[in-house]
Amino acid sequence: MSSAVYPVFRFPNVEFLRKLAKDRKKLLLENDPETVSWYRKNYGDDAEPSLQKVQHLAAAEYGFKSWAELLRHTAPPDYPAELRGFVGPDGRLKAWPVKRGRQLTFLNIVAERIRPKAIYSEPQFNTVLNCYHSFGDPAMLRRELLDLGLITRNPDGSDYRRR
Repeated sequence: MSSAVYPVFRFPNVEFLRKLAKDRKKLLLENDPETVSWYRKNYGDDAEPSLQKVQHLAAAEYGFKSWAELLRHTAPPDYPAELRGFVGPDGRLKAWPVKRGRQLTFLNIVAERIRPKAIYSEPQFNTVLNCYHSFGDPAMLRRELLDLGLITRNPDGSDYRRR
């Protein structure tokens, strides 16, 4: 559900999403037509409003399979000192380091945070990667992760997973 009140952002902020889910549940209970329509489209007419279901739908809007997965990726990692100069105020890498050692450190951090055995479509995987950087090149990060063997994909590029 994207509207003037609840736009879908490129990079989800955890606090914003928590507030959004609580606000949407409140709107459901107040029978807001747009919110009720959004909820019923996904859960049917008889579904009882619950925060858990609203959170699940909010996560799905951002390309995640669950609320827990969204939280896992939107919480900034604890970067080592060698990368902290590259991290912006939003907790994401703002520039690609020149030194290969720093690049590898970052790529390993990202790979470790990808849930084992989870299968991601390319848009979902891009969303995950965008949680860790703000320099706008998820394709480069995918290639690097693939070249290092940290992730695998189907030959047609249809889905990605951690090794």
